[in-house]
Amino acid sequence: MKTLVFTILFCIFFIEVPAKTKVQVVDNPSYDLATTKRFRISKIELSEKETKVHLEWSIPEGWWIQYAADTFLKNPETGEKFTVIKIEDEEFDTRIDIGASGTHHSIFIFPPLEKGIEKIDYNDQFYGLYLNGKKPQKSSEVPENMKKWMDTELAKVKKDPLQDYESDKFFSKEPAKIIGYIKGYDSRLGFETGIYYASNELTREEYPVTIEIYEDGRFEADIPLIHPTTSYIVFNNRILNFYLEPGHTLGMVLDWKDFLEAEHKDNIYYAQAAIEFKGRMAEINKNLSQFQFPQFDYDEYQKNRLSLSAEEFKKYVFNFREENKKKLDAFLKHSEISGNAEWILRNENKLQGVIMMMNYLRDRDYYQRQNPENEYLKEKIGMEFYSFLQDLPLNERALLINKNFGEFINQFEFTKPLSFHPKETSFTPEITELEYLEKQSIKITEEERKLLAKKIFYSQEEVMQNMKDRMEFREKYGDQIKEYADKYISPYIADFKKSTDYMDPWHKKDSVMVNHFKLKNDLIYDITKTRNLKSILERITEADEAHHYWKDLSATIENDFLKKEGERIVKKKFPGKKKTADGANPPSITLNFEIIPLLKGKAKDLFYDIADQYRGKILFIDFWATSCGPCVATIKEMKGIRKTHENNPDIEFVFITDEAQSPLEYYNKFTKEQEMTNIHRVNTDTYNRFRQLFQFNGIPRYVVLNKKGELIDGNFPMHNFTSKLPDILEKNK
Repeated sequence: MKTLVFTILFCIFFIEVPAKTKVQVVDNPSYDLATTKRFRISKIELSEKETKVHLEWSIPEGWWIQYAADTFLKNPETGEKFTVIKIEDEEFDTRIDIGASGTHHSIFIFPPLEKGIEKIDYNDQFYGLYLNGKKPQKSSEVPENMKKWMDTELAKVKKDPLQDYESDKFFSKEPAKIIGYIKGYDSRLGFETGIYYASNELTREEYPVTIEIYEDGRFEADIPLIHPTTSYIVFNNRILNFYLEPGHTLGMVLDWKDFLEAEHKDNIYYAQAAIEFKGRMAEINKNLSQFQFPQFDYDEYQKNRLSLSAEEFKKYVFNFREENKKKLDAFLKHSEISGNAEWILRNENKLQGVIMMMNYLRDRDYYQRQNPENEYLKEKIGMEFYSFLQDLPLNERALLINKNFGEFINQFEFTKPLSFHPKETSFTPEITELEYLEKQSIKITEEERKLLAKKIFYSQEEVMQNMKDRMEFREKYGDQIKEYADKYISPYIADFKKSTDYMDPWHKKDSVMVNHFKLKNDLIYDITKTRNLKSILERITEADEAHHYWKDLSATIENDFLKKEGERIVKKKFPGKKKTADGANPPSITLNFEIIPLLKGKAKDLFYDIADQYRGKILFIDFWATSCGPCVATIKEMKGIRKTHENNPDIEFVFITDEAQSPLEYYNKFTKEQEMTNIHRVNTDTYNRFRQLFQFNGIPRYVVLNKKGELIDGNFPMHNFTSKLPDILEKNK
């Protein structure tokens, strides 16, 4: 018994006691670069067993977070990745709601790191986390070579800014330029371009400019302008407002810290007051950055458009505008800014109020269909309601400067009282098909009656269904339809000559402007004439007819710059005719599908990396996004048509979107639902370059390539796909 006890004690004495695991703790590690400010890494614990990374969140109340199981650490020297094992007391892919404090602490467990590693990257969000020691301090000043470069570029501009916006120098095609430097920029931040959505609001032309960012943080771009403008550029999904004039160069110094601050606050705007402006344009930009109108309450606007009478809604808008005016007056009372800056701000307030009214009027039909019992939406709007237009200085050039002028002129151009279409002579049979069938005592169903009477369609699907139903109807009543055509159409149609009076709408609009709107035929109204040119020229096929129309229309325009822009648009579509050998003018010709050259460069190369995969077919390429309502609607409407042509040896549908506008989860779901093939989701830099290559700001945008991969249509009307396809196939065999 004693021996047994001794043996047990002996064994207990010699049991191996594990050594305490040594843990290296790095509190608040410094780092080279971060792509977010929403959380920080407060601690890293290193041991032979595991690596713990502590995350401290600081975000607005009500937000939530969700962790992915593919979160990783990476050795920047070797590229080796260490994928997360687990999260302490939390689960992957599970929503974590943040409380009122807006703070949250999480601990990620990773495999142990190899010995000797000095830096580690976290999930492409923190680069160069220092595990031994602190990050060397770097100067936050703009490098001397950058200062010298900017000073040299800015010194090239010798002229002063405009003092008078009614000056003859207001309109100018002299190129402008933006140059700048982003402090703290690093190519690992994930963006290497910005974009400026350039457009000519006088002619509806778009020509976005991709702004390339160099590895050292410099950026520069030539900016096409036709008059002074307040506009914006976009870097890394942040909007930077600026003011610029033709022939001038604007310098901008930005800071990556301010990008992070905007991201942290979920603000799409980079704080304008944080921009360091340089050059002769600096003063007015600083002036404009000092005052911001209060953020528009869209929810309140939506509520009021459904719960107020038209006159009550007008009062609501006027009160909104008046409150903004009081705030601006109070600011101006204690601030010294230039007269031009004040002019711009006052016009911005006026335009905002008018745009609210125009949007309200534009959307009433839509909301009435959605809310048929709403008494307020049943009200009829009289011409006197449009008196708010008289509050705008519609003959002042300065109105064109504001960045929201484009939205206003688009609404004004298509407002209902000005919606007239060219008058076409048309052949009208003595009796209709329906009347003929009744005369012949042929009974048709109620559905067939509705089919023959239907004139208005709200979608491509409705059009396609109507065509199908009519074909079935004609097959059913083929003999009677032929008899009708032989008796009431064929004998007369040969002698009928179709013509279109393109000036007729303008005579009617003139009357509305003067007699109902109580406005003169001013500058803004004349701009609608040049803006309308492109759509009219799409319908005109003869050069003589186009030049004749422009001669009549331009006679009603006073501004010489507008006249020159209109003349350019006409000549672009119908170049001057060359005389024949005998000195006579050649006959007018109809334009056919022409090859449109694309500029050589990185954008073209990236595009053909995609397009060349389908060489040998005619490509209908759709630039779209899941966040774009019209894009999504058209893709849904075209689903049946795509299905019809899925085995067509001659054509292919290709879809290109970008990561920022099409979040992956919804993108995958939507493309699967719509059975979309040939889909490409590129990064924002690539998409920016495509915008410039094909000259489009808005989407959807459709382009067509022939079987050789050559561009034959840079702005294809997809809603006319079915009607245009036979001609495209015939000309591109």
